[in-house]
Amino acid sequence: MPRLAEVGFPMAEVRADGTAIITKAPGTGGCVTPATVTEQLLYEMHDPSAYLVPDVTLDVTCVALEEEGPDRVRVAGARGHAPPETLKATVCVEAGFLGEGEMTYAGPNGYARARLAADVVAERLRMRGVQQRSGCDILGAGAVHDRGDLARTDGRALPLDGEYRMRAAMMAPDRASAQTLVDEVNSLYCSGPAAGGGFRGYVTPQVATASVLVPRDQVRARAEVVS
Repeated sequence: MPRLAEVGFPMAEVRADGTAIITKAPGTGGCVTPATVTEQLLYEMHDPSAYLVPDVTLDVTCVALEEEGPDRVRVAGARGHAPPETLKATVCVEAGFLGEGEMTYAGPNGYARARLAADVVAERLRMRGVQQRSGCDILGAGAVHDRGDLARTDGRALPLDGEYRMRAAMMAPDRASAQTLVDEVNSLYCSGPAAGGGFRGYVTPQVATASVLVPRDQVRARAEVVS
């Protein structure tokens, strides 16, 4: 992706015949190609023949894309049907608290000490009767390839000496319970594997969302411009 630090946002030049040119501002980075337009066109599309938006039911099964020049893609063939009888609304609700704690282990046997720290935190949470499920990640060289006691990638063993960061996290219904995990990670300084450092801990409120359908006749559209 060329010049991603200067990426230009896409825009559509909509024509009276229903076609459009997808492009971006001159001199900006990134690219507009049939591939990028296709990716965005199908993003979160549950039904290409009946994609629901407030003002129309969209059918893109006959859409054709044509590259008209650098960063210019012509879109044609979209068809519209009657708008849906309902409107989609996203409802947000309070969803408890997330406790996160992190500790770094570096040097000889860094990976093993980070792994041991995770096991210690999990065991102490069980000893304290915590019912919520907690999780742990070991971040560092080859972390995404972790397969147990020894991380491997392309058949080669990764160095067990080095720098690894142990991150534990847990969702809880109340702040005090989430703080329990943070406290246990912090306690690793004095009662955990040797030479842990760089502790950080957080408890943050969480919001969950749900999508629901609302009858159209119960919604009154209104726009307010705030300057």
